[in-house]
Parts: sequence; structure tokens; C-alpha cells
Amino acid sequence: MRFRCPFCYYTISVDDMSRGYPVVCAGCGKEVLIPPGRFDPGCIIGDFVILEKLGAGSIGTVYKATQLSLDRLVALKILSPEYTTSKGIEDFLREARAAAKLTHTNLVQSYAVGEDDGFCYMAMTYVNGENLRTRLRREGRIPVDEALHITQQVAEALYYAWDEAGLIHRDVKPDNIMITDDGIVKLTDLGLAMNQSEWHEGMDVSGSPSYMSPEQFRGEKLDPRSDVYSLGVSLYQMISGRLPFESDSVKKLAEMHLEKEPPSLRRLVPGVPLAVDALVRKMMAKRREDRFASMEEVLKAIWTIRQKTAPNKSLVPDVHTISIKRLDYDMQTESSELKAKAAEKVTIHASLMDRVITGFVAAAGTLVITLILVAVFMPREGKINTLDKVSYFEKLSGDRSLDSAAILEEGRKILDELPNRGTVEYEYNLAKMKNLLSAIELETLRNENLQIKQENSGLKRKNRTLSRERDNLSRRNTQLERVVAANSDYSEIKQKLAEQNAAVQSLEKSLAEQRTQNGALKKELDAAKRAALEHEQFQIRLILLRYQLNREFREGEEFLLNRKEELPGLADWLGRKIERNRFFGRIYELVSESGDHFIGCTIKTGENEYTVLDISDGVIRCQNRLGGTELKDWNTFLPEALTALLMNDSEMKKRPRELAAGCELPQERLGPACAANPEDAELQAVASAYAKAKKKYLNSALSAGSAKARQQLREFLQSMEGARIYPELKQEFQSLAE
Repeated sequence: MRFRCPFCYYTISVDDMSRGYPVVCAGCGKEVLIPPGRFDPGCIIGDFVILEKLGAGSIGTVYKATQLSLDRLVALKILSPEYTTSKGIEDFLREARAAAKLTHTNLVQSYAVGEDDGFCYMAMTYVNGENLRTRLRREGRIPVDEALHITQQVAEALYYAWDEAGLIHRDVKPDNIMITDDGIVKLTDLGLAMNQSEWHEGMDVSGSPSYMSPEQFRGEKLDPRSDVYSLGVSLYQMISGRLPFESDSVKKLAEMHLEKEPPSLRRLVPGVPLAVDALVRKMMAKRREDRFASMEEVLKAIWTIRQKTAPNKSLVPDVHTISIKRLDYDMQTESSELKAKAAEKVTIHASLMDRVITGFVAAAGTLVITLILVAVFMPREGKINTLDKVSYFEKLSGDRSLDSAAILEEGRKILDELPNRGTVEYEYNLAKMKNLLSAIELETLRNENLQIKQENSGLKRKNRTLSRERDNLSRRNTQLERVVAANSDYSEIKQKLAEQNAAVQSLEKSLAEQRTQNGALKKELDAAKRAALEHEQFQIRLILLRYQLNREFREGEEFLLNRKEELPGLADWLGRKIERNRFFGRIYELVSESGDHFIGCTIKTGENEYTVLDISDGVIRCQNRLGGTELKDWNTFLPEALTALLMNDSEMKKRPRELAAGCELPQERLGPACAANPEDAELQAVASAYAKAKKKYLNSALSAGSAKARQQLREFLQSMEGARIYPELKQEFQSLAE
């Protein structure tokens, strides 16, 4: 047997008969006790170190363990010795293969299967939570909508198993339904799962009698409707707190499932909606033809019912949406309460308006007071609301326990379904969702970097262990050489020395291989870091450009300062971005709010020439050639005219190319801005980032055949003319823009 030293984590191999006795660790030299039990904490099975026992089942025991090669927690299922027959091993391997083929949020996945010292084992996803049976024992019953939510996730897992691999579970019950601490439901134990094509006459009847379908008892060929029945029994038990049929006799249970109708849910639990009662009765119909034809029909029925049973129907996951959504009733209730308060405010405002109108009719002298009341109590508008789905996703995105890929998929779906396109509310929620998605993508890259670091750390530990073993062998060689020097008959010792030298060479070869792996991992880590920084730069360029196009230069600087604190690796680059943003902000200040700074200076537009008097609130007050005074918005002048005017400022005059580019930028002319300062690599990078983001939006709009999208495309190409990326854009979109 093998176990790990608790002091230095060195792997110690001993004879199985030595269990319970002390031994000296070759890694650290300390005396340690050999675990008395074959599967005690610290024992090693294959690539896994056992941490603790989680529970025992009908055919094996499950332990919490660490996978050494990947440094991750797993649930390690070890087959009991009495089941290590050919059939027992075949069933065990069937479960492992079935679980390994399927990758779904609501299914426990198999990572590895193997045999060590005569023991068969399987490593699976470690679920930090409890099974549904444990919860039912503790709470008795589960609220209706929460029971539907759990059933919906299990149905998604069963739909995926059938659609992806043609598998029928055959043992759906609360014992095999896990609920994580985060509220995610996972279907376990595929030991009885069977592909429909594997069925043959005379097969053993398998399953748990309390949950088996009538056709299972009859030994007939099964299809997904059998799992529909078992899932219906589980749902019945969740809502009522009891099984539909109970008996100590399997024969009696079979008769009940085949012939007897279960008690009505509405009689056992008053207040259960009619639709829920009808759903369970249809799932548990005796004839499979009377049940839902597929798990997809079950999902659609549950979704329809939950539109009425859920406190907030917008948070009910759609059919075939990966169920990463927690059942957060606090958040849903809070949303409902907010809506109720809003309705209450509308009622109060309406009542106040009635009083104001009555007062006006009664006495005209109260007109002023009435107007004051209206001004005070009328609802104020203008606030941009965050949509419920966006608020939900904002909360979900902060949950680091969920799968980031699934969260991203959910976020992109919400992004595509945002309502009220073209409104300020839509643009606000769109920007918020994009920022949240960008943050999750960055977090994913950081997690990948961390995993590489952890793997690198594990390799370093192995290197240290190998180095210690090599040093020990070297010391043994030295001792043997001393013995040889004092002994003339040394042929046997010489052979041992040769063996030790070969072992040293083998270890040195292993060390060289580890160093090579370390170098490769370091390159991967460096590449991942560069990718993360480039992704950050891309996002910062887009966000800052939005601030600049909206002429929100102070907000842009605040954003850059925050990112500079968070990203020390980009501190120098962000410092240059801050300085440039200030320069562009100074340009906008001069053309919109510089007072009499340019008094007496001339500015031209077409054939006309004006003398500037002052500039305030974005308006240039100037005098024409006839001596008349005119008021002109600053953005009515061409960028060239503004550049010529600002060249009268001593500081602006020192940076003519940046000034010309800065006068183009506020008028959303990225191409001409790049043309004005063609050697500015950062400005070209900003233009490329903007083009990449805009292309994605335009491709989506053009695929829908929108005429408005074609006009937007033409305007976009015109605004990008002069940038280095423009020829590429023109070649890609020219035919579509015509």
C-alpha cells in the first residue's frame, strides 16, 4: 500500500502487513505511523489521496479525495470487494463510461476510472452540498415553486443524457439528486443508466421500487417516459412530504404502481395549484402513452406553470438554459416588493392629483398652493432603470462558485434579449451588461493563470522530492564506496553501486524532464499574462473612447485612475492614457468654455470669416465682416477651423498633430483623427478596437437585412477613412454598404 507523509508529503510504499506500525520517512527522516485502514486519510489510490469518508452505498464507498496530478478535490467511489465480480465490474465501468461521456452543469461527471492493488475506483465531481433525501428528512416538505425549480434542473439533465447519448437513467429518486451549497442541482449515480439499444428480452429488472415506472416492473423496453414517471414520483414526494405508494413488500408496491392511483396532492397539501396537481398526475400516468412524450414537454410544462408560481417570473430559467440560476427567493421577493411599492406610489400620486383638481374647482385662490403640491408630489422622471434580468445577472456574476462559461452563456443570452432597442434605457443596460461580461472574461483568464501557477508549484514540489531522493542515493553510494575501500572482495558491492548509479542517472533524467516541463509551463503562464493584459487594454480603450465621445473627460480620468490601482502591470501605459485624456479634455474646454481667451482671433467657415468675442456654454460668440454679432455652436465649425483657432494658444501650439487629432475626436471622426497624426500607434490601436466592436454589432444587424444597418455601415466606413484599418474594413463591407 501507499500513503503520504503528513510532514513532507513524500509518498511512502510499505507492505500491506505493516499497517498500524511506525516507519521512518525517506523524504524528511521523521517517524510516521502507517494508517491502520486501507482507505484511511492519507492513503493513496491511483492518482488520489483520500481525505475523509463521505458515505457508503449499495455497491461501494465514496470518499473525499485530492487528485495529485491536477490538485483538485474529487469524490472517489471505491467498489466493495464483494462486488469485484465480472458483472459487478462491468456495471461499475458502465457507470463510469456513461458519466464520462456527458458534460452538463446538472450532471455529476466522471473524471477517471482505474484499478489499484485489486481495488476498482472511479473519480467524480465533488459536490459540496447534500442530497434531496437528506433535505426532505430535515424539512419534511419543499415549497411548490422550489420543488418545480429542482425538478426543472433534473429534467434538463435527463433531457441532455437522452439527447446526447440515448441514455435512460432508470433510478431517478431523491437519493440521487444532489443540491450544492449554491443551490445547483446535480443528478448522480448513472450505475443503472442504459442505452435503449442495449435492452433485450429477459434483462434483470433494475431500479428502486418506490420510484419505478409500471413498465419497469413489467420488464418492458424502456424510453424516456420511464424517467418522466420516476421524476413525477420525486416531485410528488417533495411537495407532499410522503411517497405516493408505501409498503414493506416489493410485490405490493408493484401492484400499487401498476393499478392504484395516488392520493391527490391538493387533498394532502391544500393550496397546491391545480396546474401543479395536473402536472404530477400526467407525469405519473399508468400508461406511458398518457404521460408527457418527452422530457422536453415536461420542461415546457414546468416553465409555463412557473410563470405563475414563481415570485418573479423573469428569473425562471428558459427551457434548455443551463441551470446555473440559484433559487434566490429573497431577491425575487425583494423585486416583487419593489414593484408593489412603485404601484403604491402611483396610487398615492393619482390621489393627490384628484385633490389638487378638486381644490382648483372649489377656490381659484388656492391655485398657487395646488401648483406647489403638484410640483412636490408628481412622480419624477428621467432616472434610467436597471432591468430585472440585468440586476439578476449583476448579482450572479459576483458568484465565484459557479461555472464561468455557463455564466457567460447566460449573460450573452440576456444581452441578446434586452428590450426597448434604441432607447436610453437600452443603451444603459447594454453598457452595464458588456462591462459585467468583460469582468467575467478577465476573471476567467486570471483563474487559468492561477491554475497554471498551481501546476507549476506541484512540479516544483516533485522536483524537490526527486532532488532529496537523488541526494539520499548519493550518500548511500558514498557509504558503499567506503565499504569497498575496506573490503577486497567487493564484487557484490560493486554490483549494488552500479545499480545505485543507474538509479541516480534515472533521477537526474527525471529532473531534466521536470525542468523542461517547468519551462513550458512558464511560457504558457507568460502567454496567458500577456493575453490578459491585452484584453484589459482592449476593454480600457473602448470604455475610455465612449467617455471621450460623450465629452466626459473627468469621468474618463477617474476610470483610468481606478484601473491604474487595480492593474500595476499597466501602470506606465495608463499614465500615458491619463495625460492624453487630459490633453483632449483641455481641447474640448477651449472650444466650448474658454471665455475671452481667444478674443480678437479669427475663425473661418467656408467663405465666411469671423472674429471671436468669447466662448461659453459650447457657443462661440463672434463678429462677422459686417460688424454683426452671431452665436454659433462650436461643433458647426470644421475641425480644421477649430485647429487653426486653438493654434493661438501657446500650449496647444507645441503639439500641432495631437491638437489636429483631438479636434477630430469630439466630432466622432476616428479615421481623420488617425490621418492627422498617422505615427500615433495608440490612436491607431483605439481605432482598431472600436472597429472590432462595431463590426460585431453591424454583422448582427446586417444579417437581419436592416436597411438602417446599411446606412449605419456607410457612416461607419466614412468615419474610419484615414485609419490604418480602413482598407481592411472597406474590402470587407464595401459590397454590403452599396
